[in-house]
Amino acid sequence: MPDSENAEALNPSWRTEAAYFNGREAKAYRVEVAMAREGLELRGEVSGFHPKESLRLLDRQAGGRFRLALREPEGAVLEFDDAQAWRRLRDLRLLGGGWSGAWSDSSASLGTRRGLFVLVSAMVLFGFWFYGFGLDWSANTVTRMLPRSLDAKIGETAALDSVMNPSKLTEAALAALAHSARVLQGLDDLGPDSIHILVWADTDNINAYAFPGGRIAVTTGMLRHLTDQDMWFALIAHEGGHLKYRHGMRQIVRASLLYACTSLLVGDVSGLGAALAENGGMLVRLHFSRKDEMEADDFALRKMRDSGRGTAGLGRLFKMLLKEEKDFPKWAAFFSTHPATAERLNRLDSKEPAVRMKPFLSAQEWNALKKF
Repeated sequence: MPDSENAEALNPSWRTEAAYFNGREAKAYRVEVAMAREGLELRGEVSGFHPKESLRLLDRQAGGRFRLALREPEGAVLEFDDAQAWRRLRDLRLLGGGWSGAWSDSSASLGTRRGLFVLVSAMVLFGFWFYGFGLDWSANTVTRMLPRSLDAKIGETAALDSVMNPSKLTEAALAALAHSARVLQGLDDLGPDSIHILVWADTDNINAYAFPGGRIAVTTGMLRHLTDQDMWFALIAHEGGHLKYRHGMRQIVRASLLYACTSLLVGDVSGLGAALAENGGMLVRLHFSRKDEMEADDFALRKMRDSGRGTAGLGRLFKMLLKEEKDFPKWAAFFSTHPATAERLNRLDSKEPAVRMKPFLSAQEWNALKKF
Protein backbone atom coordinates (compact mmCIF):
# COMPACT_ATOMS: atom_id res chain seq x y z
CA MET A 1 0.00 0.00 0.00
CA PRO A 2 1.26 3.56 -0.63
CA ASP A 3 2.81 5.56 2.16
CA SER A 4 0.18 8.36 2.29
CA GLU A 5 2.39 10.92 4.01
CA ASN A 6 5.25 10.50 1.52
CA ALA A 7 2.83 10.27 -1.39
CA GLU A 8 1.22 13.62 -0.54
CA ALA A 9 4.61 15.32 -0.16
CA LEU A 10 5.92 13.82 -3.40
CA ASN A 11 6.49 16.37 -6.12
CA PRO A 12 7.18 14.17 -9.14
CA SER A 13 9.47 15.58 -11.77
CA TRP A 14 9.17 12.62 -14.12
CA ARG A 15 6.59 9.94 -14.91
CA THR A 16 7.07 6.80 -16.96
CA GLU A 17 5.67 3.31 -17.33
CA ALA A 18 7.25 0.11 -16.03
CA ALA A 19 6.50 -3.57 -15.41
CA TYR A 20 6.14 -4.63 -11.78
CA PHE A 21 6.87 -8.20 -10.60
CA ASN A 22 5.88 -9.07 -7.04
CA GLY A 23 8.47 -11.84 -6.58
CA ARG A 24 5.85 -14.54 -6.06
CA GLU A 25 4.48 -15.05 -9.58
CA ALA A 26 5.61 -14.54 -13.17
CA LYS A 27 2.83 -12.06 -14.00
CA ALA A 28 3.92 -8.54 -15.00
CA TYR A 29 1.75 -5.71 -13.62
CA ARG A 30 1.68 -2.47 -15.61
CA VAL A 31 2.31 0.57 -13.41
CA GLU A 32 2.97 4.29 -13.81
CA VAL A 33 6.09 5.37 -11.93
CA ALA A 34 6.41 8.90 -10.60
CA MET A 35 10.05 9.81 -9.88
CA ALA A 36 11.16 12.44 -7.37
CA ARG A 37 14.15 12.94 -5.11
CA GLU A 38 12.31 11.27 -2.25
CA GLY A 39 11.73 8.03 -4.14
CA LEU A 40 9.27 6.34 -6.47
CA GLU A 41 5.47 6.24 -6.35
CA LEU A 42 3.66 3.45 -8.20
CA ARG A 43 0.12 3.77 -9.56
CA GLY A 44 -1.96 1.47 -11.67
CA GLU A 45 -2.41 -2.27 -11.17
CA VAL A 46 -0.10 -1.95 -8.14
CA SER A 47 0.28 1.13 -5.99
CA GLY A 48 2.75 2.12 -3.32
CA PHE A 49 5.59 4.44 -2.36
CA HIS A 50 9.21 3.28 -2.25
CA PRO A 51 11.80 5.66 -0.72
CA LYS A 52 15.19 5.97 -2.34
CA GLU A 53 16.79 3.91 0.45
CA SER A 54 14.73 0.89 -0.61
CA LEU A 55 15.93 0.81 -4.24
CA ARG A 56 18.74 -1.27 -5.67
CA LEU A 57 19.92 -1.63 -9.25
CA LEU A 58 19.85 -5.25 -10.43
CA ASP A 59 21.16 -4.83 -13.95
CA ARG A 60 21.24 -2.51 -16.92
CA GLN A 61 21.26 -3.59 -20.56
CA ALA A 62 21.92 -1.91 -23.88
CA GLY A 63 19.06 0.17 -25.25
CA GLY A 64 18.05 1.64 -21.91
CA ARG A 65 16.43 -1.42 -20.31
CA PHE A 66 17.17 -1.76 -16.59
CA ARG A 67 15.70 -3.38 -13.48
CA LEU A 68 15.36 -2.17 -9.91
CA ALA A 69 14.94 -4.41 -6.88
CA LEU A 70 12.55 -3.18 -4.18
CA ARG A 71 13.13 -3.87 -0.51
CA GLU A 72 9.44 -4.56 0.11
CA PRO A 73 7.86 -6.88 -0.68
CA GLU A 74 10.85 -9.19 -0.76
CA GLY A 75 11.74 -10.22 -4.30
CA ALA A 76 9.77 -7.43 -5.99
CA VAL A 77 11.29 -5.95 -9.16
CA LEU A 78 10.56 -2.98 -11.42
CA GLU A 79 11.55 -3.37 -15.07
CA PHE A 80 12.01 -0.25 -17.22
CA ASP A 81 12.43 0.00 -20.97
CA ASP A 82 13.09 3.71 -21.25
CA ALA A 83 16.51 5.33 -21.73
CA GLN A 84 15.20 8.68 -20.49
CA ALA A 85 13.93 7.02 -17.32
CA TRP A 86 17.45 5.80 -16.61
CA ARG A 87 18.90 9.29 -17.07
CA ARG A 88 16.21 10.79 -14.83
CA LEU A 89 16.86 8.11 -12.18
CA ARG A 90 20.56 8.98 -12.25
CA ASP A 91 19.94 12.74 -12.21
CA LEU A 92 17.67 12.44 -9.17
CA ARG A 93 20.33 10.34 -7.40
CA LEU A 94 17.81 7.70 -6.44
CA LEU A 95 20.53 5.06 -6.05
CA GLY A 96 22.67 7.04 -3.67
CA GLY A 97 22.63 5.08 -0.43
CA GLY A 98 20.67 3.14 2.19
CA TRP A 99 19.74 -0.39 1.22
CA SER A 100 21.15 0.05 -2.27
CA GLY A 101 24.57 1.36 -1.19
CA ALA A 102 26.73 3.35 -3.60
CA TRP A 103 26.05 1.02 -6.50
CA SER A 104 27.64 1.52 -9.87
CA ASP A 105 25.45 0.01 -12.57
CA SER A 106 28.40 -1.40 -14.48
CA SER A 107 30.23 -2.80 -11.47
CA ALA A 108 27.02 -4.27 -10.02
CA SER A 109 26.14 -6.00 -13.24
CA LEU A 110 29.69 -7.26 -13.72
CA GLY A 111 29.92 -8.50 -10.15
CA THR A 112 26.59 -10.28 -10.47
CA ARG A 113 27.66 -12.01 -13.67
CA ARG A 114 31.00 -13.04 -12.18
CA GLY A 115 29.36 -14.40 -9.07
CA LEU A 116 26.82 -16.33 -11.14
CA PHE A 117 29.58 -17.76 -13.35
CA VAL A 118 31.58 -18.92 -10.32
CA LEU A 119 28.49 -20.48 -8.74
CA VAL A 120 27.43 -22.32 -11.90
CA SER A 121 31.00 -23.51 -12.55
CA ALA A 122 31.29 -24.83 -9.00
CA MET A 123 27.96 -26.66 -9.32
CA VAL A 124 28.98 -28.25 -12.64
CA LEU A 125 32.34 -29.39 -11.25
CA PHE A 126 30.68 -30.80 -8.14
CA GLY A 127 28.12 -32.60 -10.33
CA PHE A 128 30.87 -34.26 -12.39
CA TRP A 129 32.77 -35.25 -9.24
CA PHE A 130 29.69 -36.57 -7.47
CA TYR A 131 28.48 -38.60 -10.45
CA GLY A 132 31.93 -40.00 -11.20
CA PHE A 133 33.17 -40.70 -7.66
CA GLY A 134 30.97 -39.42 -4.87
CA LEU A 135 27.82 -41.26 -5.96
CA ASP A 136 29.46 -44.70 -5.92
CA TRP A 137 31.22 -43.99 -2.63
CA SER A 138 27.96 -42.81 -1.06
CA ALA A 139 26.06 -45.85 -2.39
CA ASN A 140 28.68 -48.25 -1.03
CA THR A 141 28.68 -46.52 2.37
CA VAL A 142 24.90 -46.45 2.69
CA THR A 143 24.56 -50.09 1.55
CA ARG A 144 27.06 -51.27 4.18
CA MET A 145 25.02 -49.45 6.84
CA LEU A 146 21.75 -51.12 5.83
CA PRO A 147 20.92 -54.46 7.52
CA ARG A 148 20.85 -57.54 5.27
CA SER A 149 17.33 -58.23 6.48
CA LEU A 150 16.20 -55.20 4.48
CA ASP A 151 17.25 -56.88 1.21
CA ALA A 152 14.42 -59.39 1.40
CA LYS A 153 11.85 -56.66 2.04
CA ILE A 154 13.11 -54.66 -0.94
CA GLY A 155 13.15 -57.78 -3.11
CA GLU A 156 9.52 -58.49 -2.22
CA THR A 157 8.49 -55.12 -3.64
CA ALA A 158 9.86 -56.02 -7.06
CA ALA A 159 6.76 -56.51 -9.19
CA LEU A 160 8.15 -59.44 -11.15
CA ASP A 161 4.84 -60.40 -12.71
CA SER A 162 4.42 -56.91 -14.17
CA VAL A 163 7.77 -57.07 -15.97
CA MET A 164 7.74 -60.61 -17.39
CA ASN A 165 5.29 -63.47 -17.20
CA PRO A 166 6.34 -66.39 -14.99
CA SER A 167 6.52 -69.69 -16.80
CA LYS A 168 4.14 -72.51 -15.93
CA LEU A 169 6.50 -75.27 -14.82
CA THR A 170 5.92 -78.92 -14.15
CA GLU A 171 6.43 -80.42 -10.70
CA ALA A 172 9.72 -81.93 -11.90
CA ALA A 173 10.96 -78.54 -13.16
CA LEU A 174 10.00 -76.89 -9.87
CA ALA A 175 11.89 -79.64 -8.03
CA ALA A 176 14.94 -78.97 -10.23
CA LEU A 177 14.83 -75.25 -9.38
CA ALA A 178 14.49 -76.00 -5.66
CA HIS A 179 17.39 -78.47 -5.85
CA SER A 180 19.54 -75.89 -7.69
CA ALA A 181 18.68 -73.27 -5.05
CA ARG A 182 19.81 -75.62 -2.26
CA VAL A 183 23.10 -76.24 -4.08
CA LEU A 184 23.65 -72.49 -4.48
CA GLN A 185 22.74 -71.88 -0.84
CA GLY A 186 25.44 -74.32 0.19
CA LEU A 187 28.19 -72.71 -1.89
CA ASP A 188 28.92 -69.90 0.51
CA ASP A 189 27.58 -67.89 3.41
CA LEU A 190 25.10 -65.71 1.54
CA GLY A 191 23.81 -64.16 4.72
CA PRO A 192 20.11 -64.34 5.61
CA ASP A 193 19.10 -64.70 1.94
CA SER A 194 16.86 -67.63 1.21
CA ILE A 195 17.53 -68.54 -2.42
CA HIS A 196 14.57 -68.84 -4.80
CA ILE A 197 15.09 -69.45 -8.52
CA LEU A 198 12.30 -68.38 -10.87
CA VAL A 199 11.85 -68.81 -14.60
CA TRP A 200 10.40 -66.05 -16.76
CA ALA A 201 8.64 -66.71 -20.05
CA ASP A 202 10.81 -64.62 -22.37
CA THR A 203 12.31 -66.58 -25.25
CA ASP A 204 13.85 -63.52 -26.96
CA ASN A 205 15.84 -62.35 -23.96
CA ILE A 206 18.93 -64.37 -22.99
CA ASN A 207 19.48 -63.11 -19.47
CA ALA A 208 19.28 -63.71 -15.74
CA TYR A 209 18.66 -61.32 -12.85
CA ALA A 210 19.60 -61.34 -9.17
CA PHE A 211 17.24 -59.44 -6.85
CA PRO A 212 17.95 -58.41 -3.25
CA GLY A 213 16.87 -60.99 -0.72
CA GLY A 214 17.72 -64.11 -2.71
CA ARG A 215 15.48 -64.09 -5.81
CA ILE A 216 17.11 -65.17 -9.05
CA ALA A 217 15.10 -64.96 -12.27
CA VAL A 218 16.25 -66.79 -15.41
CA THR A 219 14.56 -66.31 -18.78
CA THR A 220 13.44 -69.25 -20.88
CA GLY A 221 15.64 -67.82 -23.61
CA MET A 222 18.70 -68.35 -21.41
CA LEU A 223 17.67 -71.87 -20.34
CA ARG A 224 17.19 -73.00 -23.93
CA HIS A 225 20.75 -72.01 -24.79
CA LEU A 226 22.33 -74.00 -21.95
CA THR A 227 23.69 -77.33 -23.19
CA ASP A 228 24.83 -78.93 -19.94
CA GLN A 229 24.55 -78.69 -16.17
CA ASP A 230 28.00 -77.16 -15.74
CA MET A 231 26.79 -74.10 -17.68
CA TRP A 232 23.72 -73.99 -15.41
CA PHE A 233 25.94 -74.29 -12.34
CA ALA A 234 28.15 -71.43 -13.63
CA LEU A 235 25.11 -69.23 -14.28
CA ILE A 236 23.53 -69.60 -10.83
CA ALA A 237 26.96 -69.26 -9.16
CA HIS A 238 27.48 -65.98 -11.02
CA GLU A 239 24.08 -64.70 -9.87
CA GLY A 240 24.94 -65.92 -6.36
CA GLY A 241 27.95 -63.61 -6.50
CA HIS A 242 25.62 -60.67 -7.10
CA LEU A 243 23.63 -61.71 -4.03
CA LYS A 244 26.77 -62.28 -1.95
CA TYR A 245 28.08 -58.76 -2.55
CA ARG A 246 24.63 -57.08 -2.53
CA HIS A 247 25.10 -55.61 -5.99
CA GLY A 248 21.35 -55.23 -6.52
CA MET A 249 20.86 -53.40 -3.24
CA ARG A 250 23.76 -51.10 -4.06
CA GLN A 251 22.25 -50.27 -7.46
CA ILE A 252 18.93 -49.42 -5.82
CA VAL A 253 20.65 -47.17 -3.26
CA ARG A 254 22.71 -45.54 -6.02
CA ALA A 255 19.65 -44.84 -8.18
CA SER A 256 17.74 -43.50 -5.16
CA LEU A 257 20.59 -41.16 -4.20
CA LEU A 258 20.79 -39.86 -7.77
CA TYR A 259 17.02 -39.36 -7.85
CA ALA A 260 17.09 -37.58 -4.49
CA CYS A 261 19.91 -35.22 -5.55
CA THR A 262 18.17 -34.42 -8.82
CA SER A 263 14.87 -33.80 -7.02
CA LEU A 264 16.53 -31.45 -4.53
CA LEU A 265 18.25 -29.52 -7.33
CA VAL A 266 15.02 -28.95 -9.24
CA GLY A 267 13.03 -28.45 -6.05
CA ASP A 268 10.65 -31.38 -6.54
CA VAL A 269 10.78 -34.06 -3.86
CA SER A 270 7.12 -35.06 -4.13
CA GLY A 271 7.89 -38.30 -5.96
CA LEU A 272 10.92 -39.32 -3.91
CA GLY A 273 9.06 -41.57 -1.50
CA ALA A 274 7.30 -43.43 -4.29
CA ALA A 275 10.58 -43.86 -6.17
CA LEU A 276 12.27 -45.37 -3.11
CA ALA A 277 9.36 -47.77 -2.62
CA GLU A 278 9.28 -48.91 -6.23
CA ASN A 279 13.02 -49.25 -6.84
CA GLY A 280 12.94 -53.04 -6.41
CA GLY A 281 11.44 -53.43 -9.86
CA MET A 282 13.98 -51.13 -11.48
CA LEU A 283 16.69 -53.81 -11.24
CA VAL A 284 15.44 -55.25 -14.50
CA ARG A 285 16.22 -51.90 -16.16
CA LEU A 286 19.37 -51.10 -14.21
CA HIS A 287 22.61 -52.78 -15.22
CA PHE A 288 25.28 -53.94 -12.85
CA SER A 289 28.55 -52.09 -13.24
CA ARG A 290 31.60 -53.58 -14.94
CA LYS A 291 33.16 -54.00 -11.50
CA ASP A 292 30.07 -55.82 -10.21
CA GLU A 293 30.08 -58.23 -13.14
CA MET A 294 33.79 -58.99 -12.72
CA GLU A 295 33.27 -59.56 -9.00
CA ALA A 296 30.40 -61.98 -9.68
CA ASP A 297 32.53 -63.78 -12.30
CA ASP A 298 35.35 -64.21 -9.78
CA PHE A 299 32.90 -65.59 -7.22
CA ALA A 300 31.60 -68.13 -9.75
CA LEU A 301 35.16 -69.15 -10.68
CA ARG A 302 36.10 -69.76 -7.05
CA LYS A 303 33.00 -71.80 -6.35
CA MET A 304 33.40 -73.91 -9.47
CA ARG A 305 36.99 -74.69 -8.51
CA ASP A 306 36.02 -75.34 -4.89
CA SER A 307 33.39 -77.82 -6.05
CA GLY A 308 35.95 -79.59 -8.23
CA ARG A 309 34.17 -78.72 -11.47
CA GLY A 310 36.84 -76.49 -12.98
CA THR A 311 35.91 -73.44 -15.03
CA ALA A 312 34.96 -75.08 -18.33
CA GLY A 313 31.24 -74.58 -17.72
CA LEU A 314 31.71 -70.84 -17.26
CA GLY A 315 33.85 -70.75 -20.40
CA ARG A 316 31.12 -72.46 -22.43
CA LEU A 317 28.57 -70.02 -21.00
CA PHE A 318 30.68 -67.07 -22.15
CA LYS A 319 31.21 -68.61 -25.59
CA MET A 320 27.46 -69.05 -26.01
CA LEU A 321 26.86 -65.43 -25.05
CA LEU A 322 29.68 -64.31 -27.35
CA LYS A 323 28.06 -66.12 -30.26
CA GLU A 324 24.75 -64.40 -29.55
CA GLU A 325 26.51 -61.02 -29.37
CA LYS A 326 28.32 -61.40 -32.70
CA ASP A 327 26.41 -58.43 -34.17
CA PHE A 328 27.29 -56.17 -31.23
CA PRO A 329 29.97 -53.58 -32.20
CA LYS A 330 33.29 -54.26 -30.48
CA TRP A 331 33.93 -50.57 -29.84
CA ALA A 332 30.67 -50.27 -27.88
CA ALA A 333 32.03 -52.50 -25.10
CA PHE A 334 34.05 -49.60 -23.77
CA PHE A 335 30.90 -47.57 -23.17
CA SER A 336 28.83 -50.46 -21.85
CA THR A 337 28.34 -50.91 -18.12
CA HIS A 338 29.00 -54.60 -18.65
CA PRO A 339 32.46 -55.85 -19.60
CA ALA A 340 32.53 -57.37 -23.07
CA THR A 341 31.93 -61.13 -23.07
CA ALA A 342 35.22 -61.68 -24.95
CA GLU A 343 37.03 -59.78 -22.19
CA ARG A 344 35.40 -61.98 -19.56
CA LEU A 345 36.27 -65.14 -21.52
CA ASN A 346 39.91 -64.10 -21.78
CA ARG A 347 40.15 -63.90 -18.00
CA LEU A 348 39.64 -67.64 -17.71
CA ASP A 349 42.71 -69.85 -17.49
CA SER A 350 42.74 -71.63 -20.85
CA LYS A 351 45.33 -74.11 -19.54
CA GLU A 352 43.13 -75.30 -16.71
CA PRO A 353 42.20 -78.95 -17.37
CA ALA A 354 38.58 -79.66 -18.16
CA VAL A 355 36.80 -81.52 -15.37
CA ARG A 356 33.56 -83.40 -15.76
CA MET A 357 31.80 -83.85 -12.43
CA LYS A 358 28.74 -85.90 -11.74
CA PRO A 359 25.65 -83.81 -12.56
CA PHE A 360 24.05 -82.37 -9.44
CA LEU A 361 20.56 -82.66 -10.95
CA SER A 362 19.01 -85.94 -11.93
CA ALA A 363 18.39 -86.61 -15.61
CA GLN A 364 14.65 -86.24 -14.99
CA GLU A 365 15.11 -82.86 -13.28
CA TRP A 366 17.43 -81.53 -15.99
CA ASN A 367 15.18 -82.66 -18.82
CA ALA A 368 12.15 -81.12 -17.10
CA LEU A 369 14.01 -77.83 -16.71
CA LYS A 370 14.95 -77.78 -20.37
CA LYS A 371 11.48 -78.61 -21.75
CA PHE A 372 8.82 -75.94 -22.00
